[in-house]
Amino acid sequence: MRIITALVVVGFSQAAFCVFPVSAQGVDPFGKDGFPGDPFEKQAPLEGVPVNIVLSVVDHKNNPVSNAVISVRNSDSRNSARTVRYLDIFRTNAKGLAIWRTSDQRLAEYAGLNRGMVLFRVASPLDRRVPRISRGYKLEEINKSRYLKFKGRDGVSVRGKVIGKTDRRPVEDAHIRVAKKDSPNANVVTWFTKTDPLGNWSIVVPRANSLQVVCSGQVEGYDLQSVQEYQTIAEVADQVTEITVPAFEIKQLLPLSGRVLDENGKAVPGALVASTYGRWLTKDFLRFVPLGSSTKSNSNGNFTFNTNRSNWEEGFVRVEATIDGVRCGGRVRITEPVNEALEIHLRPLTQVSGKLLDGEEPIAGTSLLIFEEVQVPNKPQGWVVVGVRGEEKTENNGAFEFFVERGVRFLIAAQDESGRIVMRHRLPEKMGSEAVVVDLNLQSAK
Repeated sequence: MRIITALVVVGFSQAAFCVFPVSAQGVDPFGKDGFPGDPFEKQAPLEGVPVNIVLSVVDHKNNPVSNAVISVRNSDSRNSARTVRYLDIFRTNAKGLAIWRTSDQRLAEYAGLNRGMVLFRVASPLDRRVPRISRGYKLEEINKSRYLKFKGRDGVSVRGKVIGKTDRRPVEDAHIRVAKKDSPNANVVTWFTKTDPLGNWSIVVPRANSLQVVCSGQVEGYDLQSVQEYQTIAEVADQVTEITVPAFEIKQLLPLSGRVLDENGKAVPGALVASTYGRWLTKDFLRFVPLGSSTKSNSNGNFTFNTNRSNWEEGFVRVEATIDGVRCGGRVRITEPVNEALEIHLRPLTQVSGKLLDGEEPIAGTSLLIFEEVQVPNKPQGWVVVGVRGEEKTENNGAFEFFVERGVRFLIAAQDESGRIVMRHRLPEKMGSEAVVVDLNLQSAK
């Protein structure tokens, strides 16, 4: 590892939450909220003509499946970015039946989102080898019969364990994907679950002669990025209903550690420490994303935290703290592998203040954003914008104020009501003072 330079930081970005497909059984392990509420909770009065629909769930031999959870999915076929939600939810009785009390108006609304179809998902109880069922019924079919049948396929229960290769401890929250071997849609039509606190996982999938099981995801302290390394093939013999695959032994990652000091070399306790690495999303778009969860320095200024991936090239460890009432920050640039303790010195942040004017008239209520830029070797653009480090609205007299790190290049941009962002000023890379005054005048920018 080489420490390239010491700089200063203002803030840290948080990773966006991602929603993944649901598991074969039970509540969605990747979902933020899972199935909301009690399936038998009374619904609010519905507008339109009341409609009762019988829902039936059976296995591949037409035996009723009791205690299965049926959810009506809300997605918009016209907007692929819209998050799938589960609206009306029911649980089958001992005869595998449930009653959906709805209205013609709500049915038409659901169907309108999905090209005339109402979408359902059925999750069977853990003691039944019935894979998850996903199906859509056309609105005409529903109106015609008012009886909807969901028939599961012949399933097989697959289970296993994920542990650390060195410490042999269970790995929680590892993602498990199961697909039919050599399926042309193996990366699309798959079955998902994740490991529990003991590192165990179990899932019911449709029966096949051969199944491909892959372990992946992001778990701090472990390297789960190499999909080719963590996969196995499970052969399914006739009449076999349960399979246990060999445990996945996951490579462990060395933690990052170091010490936070002030300008005089004194330890700084309680400092917020975070790490990021540069990820090229396209050949021209660089984004810095978290390398692990943030932590705080202890009473001696020391910190240690686990990373969640390997094979990154360059990143930062950033620190922020308030020392004697003064906001301070610092960072070091790091490259993989990091094999020695880091030492990060904090300095007061630079106050960037000024006014936004149009000639001599102040402009109030305008959003100003301050972006960080990094220099990228061997890139024609030279500098790349990597993220917002602050946002402020101008006051009645047009005044604004940012606190930024020294020795880092920033640009200030204005954002109008439509969301359009226009660059207004670029700060010098080397800011050595504790205060910088920048007046932005729209007249001079024209």
